Amino acid sequence: LTTAIGQSSRALSSISANVEDEQARVETGESVDLVVLSRRLAQVSARERLEFQQVEYLRAWGRLQYLTGEDLRELALQ
Repeated sequence: LTTAIGQSSRALSSISANVEDEQARVETGESVDLVVLSRRLAQVSARERLEFQQVEYLRAWGRLQYLTGEDLRELALQ
């Protein structure tokens, strides 16, 4: 999950940069708003994937703590 979160985070950063670039192209007349909208939809989808993976990571961490009966925060700090 950690790898997936990292990959999703990088993908979201890239898509966000694409949205900004496309918006700049619209302002100069090189593109249209429909393309920006398409990029924004991809951005929302990427953000949803990232947030889902983050929640799954936390859920797995909590489940592991429950199953082991240990406070894993203390163990992680060692």
